Amino acid sequence: NNCVLYATRFDPATSVIETAAGRNARTSLAVSPNPFSPVTSIILPEVMRDYKTRATLQVFTPGGRLVADLSKEISSKGKIAWNGGSLPVGIYFVKYKAGSKIWQTKAVLVR
Repeated sequence: NNCVLYATRFDPATSVIETAAGRNARTSLAVSPNPFSPVTSIILPEVMRDYKTRATLQVFTPGGRLVADLSKEISSKGKIAWNGGSLPVGIYFVKYKAGSKIWQTKAVLVR
């Protein structure tokens, strides 16, 4: 199920591409709920799912320390559960890398 987008307008405030067919597709990595305690879902939009065979999905501290490698969890469903229960409260960075493309977002763990 390949997703081909013919972009006519990109809104940087919402990371939404309005396609020629009038269908909207998010182009950013999402974490929901965010803030979370202790489990959240990392959501890969359709435009990212085509890269799954050669992609990495990792979570880092602000200092750059790897705390979770979720690469093996990537699936065509595009939704990955992450349990940060063993980590201290704080900000974490979720990074999805596919080839030379990198998407990153912030996740806030609370108690």
